[in-house]
This record gives sequence, structure tokens and C-alpha cells, in this order.
Amino acid sequence: MNGLTLTEKIVGLHLAGASADKSTPPRQGDFVQIRPRRILTHDNSAAVIPKFNGLFASGDSQPELTPAIFDSSQPVLALDHDIQNHTSDNLARYATIERFARTHALPFHRAGSGIGHQLMLDRGHVLPGTLVVASDSHANAYGALGALGLPVVRTDAAVIWATGSTWWHIPPVVNIRLINTLAPGVTGKDVIIALCARFPTDLQNAVAEFTGPGLSTLSISDRIAIANMTTEWGAIACVMQSDGAVVDYLAARALMSPESALARETHLAPDPDARYARTLTLDLSTVEPSIAGPNRTDVATPASELAARRIPIDVAYLLSCVNARLPDLAQAADVVRSRHIHPLVTLYIAAASADIQREAEAQGIWQTLLACGATPLPSGCGPCIGLGSGTLSPNQTAISATNRNFPGRMGDRSAQVYLASPAIVAASAIAGYITTPDLLSEEDTHHRDTESTKARQGTGSNTQCEVNGALQATPQSPQEHSPLTPPWPSVAPRGEHAASVSSPPIAQCPVPSASSPLPIASPPRAILLPESDISTDAIYAGRHTYRNDMSPADMGSVMFENLDPADSPSIAPHIRAGDIILAGRNFGRGSSREQAATALKHRGIAAVIAVSINATYLRNAINNGLLALECPELESLFAQLAREHGGSREITHPRLGPSITLDLESSTLTLHLPTMNSAAAPIALPLRPLAPFMRSLLDSGGVEPWARATLHHTRHSINAHSSPVPLSNHAPSKPLSLPGIFAVHLSP
Repeated sequence: MNGLTLTEKIVGLHLAGASADKSTPPRQGDFVQIRPRRILTHDNSAAVIPKFNGLFASGDSQPELTPAIFDSSQPVLALDHDIQNHTSDNLARYATIERFARTHALPFHRAGSGIGHQLMLDRGHVLPGTLVVASDSHANAYGALGALGLPVVRTDAAVIWATGSTWWHIPPVVNIRLINTLAPGVTGKDVIIALCARFPTDLQNAVAEFTGPGLSTLSISDRIAIANMTTEWGAIACVMQSDGAVVDYLAARALMSPESALARETHLAPDPDARYARTLTLDLSTVEPSIAGPNRTDVATPASELAARRIPIDVAYLLSCVNARLPDLAQAADVVRSRHIHPLVTLYIAAASADIQREAEAQGIWQTLLACGATPLPSGCGPCIGLGSGTLSPNQTAISATNRNFPGRMGDRSAQVYLASPAIVAASAIAGYITTPDLLSEEDTHHRDTESTKARQGTGSNTQCEVNGALQATPQSPQEHSPLTPPWPSVAPRGEHAASVSSPPIAQCPVPSASSPLPIASPPRAILLPESDISTDAIYAGRHTYRNDMSPADMGSVMFENLDPADSPSIAPHIRAGDIILAGRNFGRGSSREQAATALKHRGIAAVIAVSINATYLRNAINNGLLALECPELESLFAQLAREHGGSREITHPRLGPSITLDLESSTLTLHLPTMNSAAAPIALPLRPLAPFMRSLLDSGGVEPWARATLHHTRHSINAHSSPVPLSNHAPSKPLSLPGIFAVHLSP
């Protein structure tokens, strides 16, 4: 048998329940029960707390239990996402989170302390050889310190708080081997931009495991930037082989002695004959300063080429958990020293943590940034997630040192966002258009005149980016490269539908549950979403994520706000209970926000069937009882669906597809296409069968029932910390009840 990857070794150190009793080590593809060393929740703690308390509620034959944290050393709570929101509602929410942390004696970081991921790295919560999770998609950042960092979802967080463990389907592991060294002026941000562009689909739903001699040449800050953005590259988790630099980083923070037993975990390494899904090699000496976008992370252009196009900008951002550490701030300060930002540009800055800002102030770096005209924001996520001051207005163009530039992520969907290193962001803020530090003139720092950016920029439809060495037009919205070819129907603009989105027909759609089957009057219809990489921002906008006044009906009413351009009619008013989404590749990429799955369920969506599904989104769906399946052959059918079904006179929106029959017993999706004689021409496609474990979770209603059973088992055992009830590795003996709830068809 082949040796173990570093990922498999770390997972093996953190097995729980029946998984811990296995005589064989865990392998890629296994379903295992894991006990993370730490779990971070941030503002979403407010949603996790009631889920956690609900796990202890009494059942029909179970007594009421007092809510208790299984292991108080696991949870870490930090407030960082919506910290600019000083409304009474948000302040009350923050007070509830702090009170919960104090009641249960949990590590807690108040608003303004910094971004949770940076605090995890700097406060000893992440150590080499450990498995550390967060209810946030950028938990991959923890891989920079030799830990296996991976995201979970809110429901998982509640279950881990209560039972100490949750489930994980070990993904394929991809080895990214780094060789040679970076040229002067090239940063970790350039490395991850290069990886996203050179290998755009090689890491989807896999673990990124970094090895090779080039890794040791990178600073810890550069490693954090790379690990952080493996999320945007498509990775579900990340780990970098640790070395002495990691020990030094932790020792400098009094978190580890080089002679300690924990330091010896830095010697944890993959076996020489480890089996990887694939190996990618990157020669660091070939990486050059590059810029990603606009609005995509998989398209990169050499910074020198993009600078020649003199693309005017309105906003520049130096903030977020990917590039707002001391070296990043110092690089930007070196560029702006004795200069001033362009009068038509706003440069927003925020340190990754309050400690980093204090160090920047002590070294004069922060003052240099303020002197150039930068606008400071509190240490937190802010504009990166589209919250608080500094979000983008319609048609603005921005260059940002953040990690994600999906449409609508940082503000209005029509805005254009490019990603770049801190030095390039700073130089562009000075010049007024995208440029590089070496192209700034010593005599005249303002290369752009003061006419309107919008007039200079136009619509932005001619923006070009380099893909594999060739220039091509960059689509401004998913619609432009969609196989949905029929023209939009003659219906009212999207804005005119706003009132109907929350109208009574939608409010009448009940939340599906095992005890309340969803009433469906007609066969399910297809909702066609053929674009690849539809993100959680497109499904459920970030601006709604931390609203506590959203009922299930409200959540269902705001789905797909960022899916189509504002001047196109929305599909949302046309969706009815029982419809099934047919989607393209990597559906649900991006944030781990749970509402992107639960909002569809609340709206009455019966199932999501996609060419492929982002692993975190799939986890959200399964944990919350939303049927989600993959159908690779669907991809080749979308053009035919648009051609044969979209032209029907009865179709009121081009995203409305044919009726569907779903048979889970035979794992078959059948689409009924109308013909010239109005008869239904069936097309049957094979589905990837549900894994028995996932089918078992769906049948029981999600992961929460397992957690409740575990709690009652452990509370009645002699040792309150006894092993949880094993997560089932077998399909239930009774027929799967979920399809009946969702009005899909089972074989007799």
C-alpha cells in the first residue's frame, strides 16, 4: 500500500468515535469522524448559539439537557465581519455572543481586535500538525503554519461545540510542489494569482498540500497569503509542510519553544511514496507581478501589461485576512511615501489585527499611509464582504489586496474589481489608474487627469485579460458566456419585481421538513443555471448574511439577487415550490455561508442537481437536509435545453426549463422536453449516487439528529466525555424518506 500524504497523517491524529478505532489509517475518499483541535466562529456565532442550544432540547422520549460545551478548549469566538454596524440590533447580537463566551469560559476576541483568521494564527490557536477548522471559507489560511485548515459550516460548529466532533469526507489531495525562489518584488499574492490562472480547475474540491524546496524560501506572511487564497483556487482545505520558519514565527509570539514537543511536529511530512490525486509543480522564479480579474480569480494578466492600458480606478483596498499584515502595510508605505493618492481615488486601509496596527504605528508605517490620504477602517472584514463603509457603488472600478472579487461581493454587482499585491494597489491609488510601483514618476505622481472615471472608463465591456498567453474579452457577467441563448422575454425589469419577491405566494411556501411535506401541485420544473462557478454571493448576497430579522420566507425571497445583471429580469419571481435547480460546474463556490443552501430550501427548491458541486456547499446542503446531487453529463445538455425548450411560447423566462422526474433508486434524472407535437421527449441522465453516509444523514434530517443522539448517549454514560455515537457508514434499512418530502420519484 502507498504511503500517506501529510493531510492523511494529520487527519489520522484527529479521529474520533468509531473512526478512531480503525486499524487502518484514513485515506482520501473515506468518510471519517474528526475531532478538531480548534474551531473558529465569528459574527455567525449568533446563528450557531441557538443551533447549539437546540441540540439539547427534549425529544418525545428524551429529557431536557443543560447545554454544555463538550471541550471548552476547542471553540474560539471572534467578532470581525460586521463591526462597523453600530445599530442596536447588531450591538445586542454582539453582546449575546460575548455573554455566551463568558458563560462557557471560551476564548473571545471583541470587535476591533482583528480578523479572526489572523488572531487564530497569532494567538496560539493554530500549531503544526493540528487539524483546525472554522465556520468560514478562509480557514485554509491555517495551512501556512503546518496545520490542516479547513472550513465547516454553522451546523457543524454547533455540533462540534456540543459533541467535540463532526464528519468529513476526505477529499482528493493535490501536491503543489514549489521549486526555486521568487524574484525581488514578487510576493505570495503573485504566487497564488499565478496558481489560480495556470491551473484553474486542478484543485476544485481537493486539499492543497504544499511541499518542495521552494516553500522554505517563502516568508510566513507570503505563505499565509497563498494558503488563504487556495479557497478562491477551489481547494476545500490546505496544509503546507512545516519547517523551522514556522517554529520561529510561533516562538517570536511566545507560543512555542523550539525545543518543545510540539515543535517536533514540524517534522511531520508526507511519506516518499504518498499517493496524490495529482502533482502540480510551480517554478517560483517564473512568477511575475500579476493582477487577477476583473471579477474573476482565474484570469491573470502581467501587471506591466495591464498598466499599459491605463485603466482608471475609483477605489483601492489594502485590507482583509489575506494581505493586511505588517509586511503588506510596509510594502504599500514604501510606495506612497512622500506622495498623495489621486484626488478621484479613495484608498481604504485596515490592518489584519489591532496588534499589527499598533506595530505599524510604532514603526511609522501607519502614519505614512495616513499621510498619503488613506482612509482608515477598523480592523475587520468590512468591505471585503460588502459590509460597512467603503463598499462599491454602481459602475465603480477597484483594485484590491483582498482575496475575492466575485460580482456583488464588495458592493454593487456592476462594479469591476481587480486583485493585486499591496504594492500594486498602493501605486494604482497614487496614479489613479492600475499601474506598478516602478512606473510611478518621481516628479508627477498624478498620471490621470481629473475627468470623470465613468466617462474615461465607459461600460468596461472591452476589458481584456490574458488567458494562457492570449488576450480575450472578459465577460462582464455569467450571462455573457452562458449557453442560455434565447433572448430575454418581454417582461418587466428586475426592479419592478421587487415587491413580488416577498409576496404571499412565496410566503406560503413552507420550510420542507420530515414532519411537514411540501405541497406541490405539479411536476417539478428545471431552473437552468448553466454557468460555471456560481458563487454563494450570487445565491445569497453577503449583505443579508448577518441580518437577524430574516424569516425563512424572507431568506427565500432574496435568493439570486446577484445572479443576473440589474437590467435583466430575475428568475426569482418565477420560481415555485418543487422546482429543481440544474446548474453547471462547481455550483456554490466561495463563502461557507449556510443561507446559500437553506434559503433555497426555504423557497421550496426540491433539489440542486449540478455538473459538480462545491464541497462546502454540498456539506451545507446535506447537513441541512437539502438534496444535492451531481450529474456530469448535464453539461453537454444545456445548449439543447436552451434551444429546444427555451423557445417555447409558454416559457416566461429563459431560465425556466422542462419538467423533471428524479429517481434516486436508479440514480436517474429524466427531463421531459416538449416537441413540435407538444409531447414530452424524455432524456434520461445518470446521477452520481449518493454515498451511503450522505444518504443516511439526509434520511435522518441532517447532522443535528445524530448530535442529539450523541448528547443523550454521553449524558447517560459514566464518563461525560465518552466517545460519541458512531456516524453511520451504512445506508438506512428503511426507504429514504427525503424524496417523498421533495416530490421526487422513487422506484416501487
